Amino acid sequence: MEHSTYFKALFVCVLLGLYNLYAYSSPGSQPAAPHGASHDWQTQFVSRLTSSNKPFYEFSGVLEQSPGDKRQHKLIKLPNGIVALCTQDADATEAAAALSVNVGSLAESSDLLGMAHFLEHMLFMGSGKYPDENNYTEYIANNMGTYNAYTADFETTYFFSVANPAFEGALDRLSRFFIDPLLNPSSIDREVHAVDSEYKGNLQTEGWRINELGHHLSNPSHPYSQFSIGNLETLQDAAKLLGVGLHEKVVQFYQQYYSADIMKLAVAGNHSVAQLADWVVEKFSEVPSQGNTKPELPGHPLGSAQLGQVVHMQSLANINILLVEFALPDIRSLYQQDPTLYLAKLAGSEMPGSLLHYLKQQGWAISVHAHLHGLNEGFEIFPFAIELTPEGLHNYEQVLEAMFAYLQMLRDLGPQKPVHDEIKSVDMLDFKFYQQPKTMHWVVDMASGSHNEHIIPAHYLTKDSVVRDFDYQAIANILGYFTMQNYRAFVIAQNHSVECLDREKYFDIAYNTAALPAKLTGSHVMDWKSYGFHLPKPNSFLPDNTDVLQSADEVSEVAKEPRLLQANSTHELWFKQDDQHFTPRGSIYLKLKLSNEGASVKDVVAAAILDACIAEVFYEEFEPARHAGMQFKVDLSVSRLAVRVTGFSNKLPALLNALLARIQTFEVQPHIYDIVMTQVKQGFENAKYAQPIRQLGGERKQQLNKVPFWSTQSMQAVVDTLTIDLVQQQIKHIFAATYFKMLVVGNFIEADAKQAAEKVHQMLDTDSQPSYAHVPWRVVDIQPGHYIYMIQSDDPNKVNNAVLVTFYCGPTTSNKHGIVMMLLSQMLHDQFFDQLRTKEQLGYSAYAQQTSLGSGKRLLEFGLQGESNPIYMTQRIDSFIAQFRQFIVEFTGEKFDVLVESIISSIQERPQTVYKEANGYWSSVNSGTYDFRQVEKQVEQLQQVKLDDVLEVWDMYVNPETATEYTRVDSHMWSSKLHYPSTHELSTYPESVIALSGCLQSGGLANATLANIEHVAQSMLLSHALDKLHGVYISIDVTQPMDILNDSESPIRVALEAAISPKRVAEVVQKRKTVDYAMIGMVQTPEGKWVIGDIDKFKAVQPLHGLPVPAIKLEAVN
Repeated sequence: MEHSTYFKALFVCVLLGLYNLYAYSSPGSQPAAPHGASHDWQTQFVSRLTSSNKPFYEFSGVLEQSPGDKRQHKLIKLPNGIVALCTQDADATEAAAALSVNVGSLAESSDLLGMAHFLEHMLFMGSGKYPDENNYTEYIANNMGTYNAYTADFETTYFFSVANPAFEGALDRLSRFFIDPLLNPSSIDREVHAVDSEYKGNLQTEGWRINELGHHLSNPSHPYSQFSIGNLETLQDAAKLLGVGLHEKVVQFYQQYYSADIMKLAVAGNHSVAQLADWVVEKFSEVPSQGNTKPELPGHPLGSAQLGQVVHMQSLANINILLVEFALPDIRSLYQQDPTLYLAKLAGSEMPGSLLHYLKQQGWAISVHAHLHGLNEGFEIFPFAIELTPEGLHNYEQVLEAMFAYLQMLRDLGPQKPVHDEIKSVDMLDFKFYQQPKTMHWVVDMASGSHNEHIIPAHYLTKDSVVRDFDYQAIANILGYFTMQNYRAFVIAQNHSVECLDREKYFDIAYNTAALPAKLTGSHVMDWKSYGFHLPKPNSFLPDNTDVLQSADEVSEVAKEPRLLQANSTHELWFKQDDQHFTPRGSIYLKLKLSNEGASVKDVVAAAILDACIAEVFYEEFEPARHAGMQFKVDLSVSRLAVRVTGFSNKLPALLNALLARIQTFEVQPHIYDIVMTQVKQGFENAKYAQPIRQLGGERKQQLNKVPFWSTQSMQAVVDTLTIDLVQQQIKHIFAATYFKMLVVGNFIEADAKQAAEKVHQMLDTDSQPSYAHVPWRVVDIQPGHYIYMIQSDDPNKVNNAVLVTFYCGPTTSNKHGIVMMLLSQMLHDQFFDQLRTKEQLGYSAYAQQTSLGSGKRLLEFGLQGESNPIYMTQRIDSFIAQFRQFIVEFTGEKFDVLVESIISSIQERPQTVYKEANGYWSSVNSGTYDFRQVEKQVEQLQQVKLDDVLEVWDMYVNPETATEYTRVDSHMWSSKLHYPSTHELSTYPESVIALSGCLQSGGLANATLANIEHVAQSMLLSHALDKLHGVYISIDVTQPMDILNDSESPIRVALEAAISPKRVAEVVQKRKTVDYAMIGMVQTPEGKWVIGDIDKFKAVQPLHGLPVPAIKLEAVN
């Protein structure tokens, strides 16, 4: 499960910019208020009874709620101390629940690290009432749901979403996690290996590495300094050293810390709040109450020994980051004032006079991020993250000086009410015109964000979403902590001016720690005026008219699609006035088709660099628009310019015009060009550090299936040949476009849409270009056959391998096929995860899903990442597929009907915001299908689909014994830690032999040749094969760990049994006729699978899919 900390979220921002009284309260008594909480938690709750006469307490005051939030809410307490929020959303097509326990990894003892995370895994493994290990997950999967959990420093949160009719059953299953969990000894070994796999999967992830080193170098007497993910060493091996069973310890941890008194629950669905409250009380009142079981923490993790230090950390990826951490006290009591928000707004600004503006002018920085990611208990650490250029890395001390000069300005000027009021004005607009989040996001936020004991009940819904009155002293006090005496710095890069000789234990991070120089500590007064720093000017983009142009009373029927206002040789204009959200918001989408005939990879990279230069400049110049509640995205490629503006509608057209006008006059500045070139080159170099399964499902899949396609390697090869002048020339190319599509949705009238389109038309070249000047990308129509596409990882440190098995299952134009694939995907997901991840422990990342690529075929994908070799993992996927047909056959009529109804309910969900509604329409307009009635067609098909239809598709495309159009690609990414099979080996030896060889190597039994292993595989009996294998290794090296051969459940034994099977060669595959690819240098395996060597040659001999045929005829309207 997900294991989260603020560093994880922080690093994502940086890279992309890249937390004992044993008593049971009797039903007749009120639970005690949390320590330090308002008296309202005792006096403002009144006794109630459920429909079955079970007692609980309901908040009798008024919950602060947005006037735009049309849902019903009820805040209750159970006699055992659980606080629960019940939310009814009459329009919701899914229900969700989240329970958060106010205990996380900081509760762990130093002798068993990762216990909180391990317990999180174990609670999924069955309960007394539902003893089957996968009962919870299978129930949710069969009812169109999702589930997960995460462990943070101060909390562990469990959550799910599910179709409304199945909510009670899912909620009951979740409740048993905390009432009668089995914590079954038989699950211990599998789940500790799952935790270990999750740990190993993060070893090369820089966010996790930064997180771990920050913890490692904290106060060693504070649990914050401990390793928290867990692995085999800190759990299984540590328990053995202690002379205790790991099962005993996980039970002890659960019993010691999981108390109802520190649990927060949130539930939401289309059921009434009374019904939701009844279910909550009925199902969660049995959770044991032990009082406040949270551990007491020993002060602050950043003490005098940690402050004043600079840590040089050696990264794996090519990144340059300056991370500054300030030690703050516990500020949870200031949630109403939220004084750090003032600092975050100003410190992250890019406008003239800001820190980032200055650093960019010097060529030192790319981005600045300064904000909290949740509140800690007992202490706070505020991160200031600056993404540096190589020059900035060299001058990081001057960067620190500039940062402290800017902070000095904020202290000297003091908190400014106009700055606060501007933040508040936009916040109040968001509050007034509330945009409802997804149901599961809502319950997770409500549960995990409600542990702050200072929150009064009335603020339960709005604790994190309302900026309240200006508090000068609270802000001034917080600013007083941002000084040179109260921080530590991390310099994170591949190369440093100092030697990084120290090593962190669990992630093997090389680092160096030293005292900061005197000029960066002490009480120096900085001359901030010499830097040109000043506060931002008033925001001209703040909306001055928030009138809603159409009310609910004026709408007799909600329109199901936008109207085509204009269609001619130059453009299409689509429009829909808001008729269901009734807020002063809107979205405008624009796409200009550019001439890309004959475009080269150099043109592609030049356009990408120009796009990044525009983004760099626009982020600064149009920052006031973002602060005024508007968002924009400019996306330029060699074939199109796409612009999207969303937010308060009053000034959206003006923002669109300003963006386009600025693009027309845009000139690439040398310092911006240098910054962007650094980013682009780092991006190319760092691509190899992505998780293997992400690489296969991302660039490698696109490379195999799209034309034209330019790989990272091809773009990297030409980037140094570009010049600033060549990039600048791309601007002329943009406005030579002669055709555009526009969609206007929201709080507008027709005249607004037509005026916006006319503005765009005036900017474009009126001379018409031939249609062939714009070449759209096409999807490769891979011909029937079984193919292997192998890549070796470029990252020498990666231990994980990955497999993506893809079946091509019919055209995307078939609605029936689409519905069946949707059903198949839902049926497969949990079964695949349970078998390959939970039972066989082949890796933490395991998924089965259906997807598609443009106008090509629908894809059924099986993804798996782990330490086993890719061919062995593929064999295990094949074994699963061979057995899954029987699962389909046994999928009873009732279960099938429930699944169908769940999917119908899910796809019929009304868009919760005007932005989501507009995005759905734009998807149809942009693709050229114009299929605005797709949901209606899907519902019609779902109402007619039968289980036999699922079997028919399975047998037609997936089942190798029966498929008439069997088209399959096995994409493999091999770790450099394993022997990478040569083309000769693949064509000579059965895949079962190569799989067994890889398993032996992973198990520490290396050096045996494939010929030796093939000789072993010729045995008819397993016992004979084992004897031969022992003989092979005794002849090579008697010191090798041959005991592993005796483990009947090890991958080696499984692979050995597959290797000696009489059907090592799939005769069915061999007999199937395919294209003969030998003429382009491809070879076949003994099983008849074609090995893709030169991917460009392979694609060149495949036909291409056509473009989609529109679902409607575009009638020209003027």
